[in-house]
Amino acid sequence: MVFFRDKSGTAFSVDRPADWLSSRSVGRRMRQQIAVTADDLPVNPVYVAAVKDAGATPIYVSRWLNGVLVVADAAIQSTLAALPMVRDVELVAPGKGLAGGRLKQFRMRSTAATAEQTQIQRKMLGLDTMHALGYRGEGVMVAVIDSGFPGVDQSVPFQRLLSDGRVRDQYDFVHHTTTAFAQDSHGTEVLSVLAAETASFKGGLPMSDYLLYVTEDVPTEYRVEEYNWLFAAERADSAGADVITSSLGYNLFDDGAMDYLPSQLDGHTAAITRAAEMAIDRGIVVVVSAGNEGNNNWRLVTPPADGARVLAVGAVNQAGGKAGFSSVGPTADNRIKPDVMALGINTAVVSSSGAVTASSGTSFACPSIAALVGGSIQAFPDVPAEQLIQVIRKSGNLYFSPSNEKGYGIPHFLAVRNQLLHPEVSDVVRVFPNPGTGAKVQLLLTEPDGQTVQIQVYTATGVLCADANLESLWINNPVEWDVSDLAAGLYFIRVTTAKASQTVKFVKW
Repeated sequence: MVFFRDKSGTAFSVDRPADWLSSRSVGRRMRQQIAVTADDLPVNPVYVAAVKDAGATPIYVSRWLNGVLVVADAAIQSTLAALPMVRDVELVAPGKGLAGGRLKQFRMRSTAATAEQTQIQRKMLGLDTMHALGYRGEGVMVAVIDSGFPGVDQSVPFQRLLSDGRVRDQYDFVHHTTTAFAQDSHGTEVLSVLAAETASFKGGLPMSDYLLYVTEDVPTEYRVEEYNWLFAAERADSAGADVITSSLGYNLFDDGAMDYLPSQLDGHTAAITRAAEMAIDRGIVVVVSAGNEGNNNWRLVTPPADGARVLAVGAVNQAGGKAGFSSVGPTADNRIKPDVMALGINTAVVSSSGAVTASSGTSFACPSIAALVGGSIQAFPDVPAEQLIQVIRKSGNLYFSPSNEKGYGIPHFLAVRNQLLHPEVSDVVRVFPNPGTGAKVQLLLTEPDGQTVQIQVYTATGVLCADANLESLWINNPVEWDVSDLAAGLYFIRVTTAKASQTVKFVKW
């Protein structure tokens, strides 16, 4: 990678982003009030030409990091570094065709799957409810960055995706081809959790538009793959993606000099983590797998999962117990990781042959969370990415008691929806409708804290006529309260939490 000092002399202007960004991309920034900056400007082509004239072959350029990936003989590295516009030169991979490397194991194991399993993974996050409410991903664009998507263009479970023309873009950054329907099938399985649909298998976002990008070179592991990911993220941004989901992570490489140390899991050292954070800066929600390192010496999450705003996803079993292989935190600067959890043991997926199977790994927990994100964006399109990321965390069942084993827990669509429909109230409780004429009213509690809440209802003369305890979480807030047994009249509802109490007048008509 050759990095430039500036973008002086560029023919583009931040005042005219439509010259190089799609209308979707510009629109996403406008909705979220995100300004186009100099980092968004294309690389100066004169600089790229100078690198080429020095003897290097340019491959891909990066707007965000202001650089170009080149193939060049090691002998000209000093020549490149001496160019007046060059800030730095970094070796990211040895020459193509070198022996060595290893086949990375994405899946922990694969078995047969049933329709019941697909329902379990959807129900765990409330995706079934999300679909029932009409949110199946329409109008949402999702970029899937992975190792390959063979079979997607041929198998029945993806037929509707293809026939509708909802694969809006595809590219293989490893092999420099315009098709992503080849290489390793890990990406196919990841995509299936989102987009595949049969009588027995229901993906989480079956009606979304998709961008499919191959960045992972499976037989080897070098830092160039992080930069491939960067180029894919920039292309996704240009196309107008709302979500990036990627079940890839990097910590150790075939060249030990490239290895990361646990002390570098700080959210801004790894190139891929910086790329993910830059995508979030531009209003894209980035969802990644936490990693499958929990049972080995590394144990920790792998970049880009260390990003401060990246949604890193760990794996649980059907009972909600943490998978032993699921990577843990904290980050080097002592932040909670992973962020949230989803089913990652025997997750139902579709293979490249079109068969429904089950695979295990944080790789397959990740797209389930991406589905939750996509449905939430469809339901609340004006919510900024950074706010939605925080809402997803707050919807986790462990938000008020997070850990570096399970993060903030398992999120749920209803908990997300309740937060966004009912912003936090300053009082302990709000009752509506009030007066009430029906059999039920809603009690909106101040930010739920997972503690027991006592609700007591008194008549106007002070007689206790109802007394109940409940656990307050966003998934059940506002609480639906049955008042069908109350006669018409004035009542006092007293709500007591661990922090405060409040009495509210309520009139039943």
